[in-house]
Amino acid sequence: MKPKLILCVGTGWSATTPLYFTFQKNKVATCLNKEPHILSYLHAPNAFSNMMKIKYNTGYLIPEGFRERTKEENAMATIWLNPSLDNYVKFLKHYYNHIKDEYQAVCDFSTTYAGFNIHQIMTFAKTLKENFDVKVIMILRDPFRRMVSHFNHVYRDNPIEELSKAFLYIRRFDKNSFQFPLETRGWHRKNFEAFANSNYHRIHQNWKQFFPTHSIIMEDLWAGRNSELERLNGFLGTNITELHENAYYPDRGADAPHYQNLRDQWDSDTVTLDPKTVERGRRAMHYYYESWERLTGTNPWKNDEWI
Repeated sequence: MKPKLILCVGTGWSATTPLYFTFQKNKVATCLNKEPHILSYLHAPNAFSNMMKIKYNTGYLIPEGFRERTKEENAMATIWLNPSLDNYVKFLKHYYNHIKDEYQAVCDFSTTYAGFNIHQIMTFAKTLKENFDVKVIMILRDPFRRMVSHFNHVYRDNPIEELSKAFLYIRRFDKNSFQFPLETRGWHRKNFEAFANSNYHRIHQNWKQFFPTHSIIMEDLWAGRNSELERLNGFLGTNITELHENAYYPDRGADAPHYQNLRDQWDSDTVTLDPKTVERGRRAMHYYYESWERLTGTNPWKNDEWI
């Protein structure tokens, strides 16, 4: 029987960290690092070389915080010193054997994988399927509110001002393909990450061509509605019963709770949106809502829940 591998390919600023902690708490899956970014390095080594150094020197993340790695874990961490596809497979298998008595699967929650196009996924899909029982998940948040958090992270001093300037570029942004690596800054660029990560339709279709792929609606999962948890358990064959805290739900804007080890959430929600900004943003991003509805037959964010 092949080891189980869960790839969470995004999207950033949609509660991937609370989901990761949920998997840990329920003994579903874990990894030596939440976001190894190995596959991203293989396609853009210049952009991710510094990230490899950071990952090598980072401890093991749990809901209570980072702890120092054990001697065996330090040996496995050498993957970030010599990243390759073969070494990635060996690392995941080694780590799976290390945790299999406690967890059902090994996982990789690298949100940068959302930016892969089908040609890049093709370079590793066959190898991963030969070695693992692979399942891909995506966790999705209201596209406009997700992007606001993303802009908060990139433009900390004036996120709403920058977002207002970017509305025209959102409409012009290429909806059909990504150019990896995505640009982390510069809303005027052709492959700006904040825009691409809101293109749930394209991300889902790219990954579904190669792996069983399941999308989680963040708001529905934490609200306990539309059988979202049951659907997730059914897809993974798990029995998740308890969700970790999530600063994005309910949405409190600048008053987001400062939950322990979720700084990536409350540090990216520093403004409270007014109805006019929300209306304008959702109008500018209509494609992202409509394309998801065309794909799935439903728009979970038809109405903004917090206005």
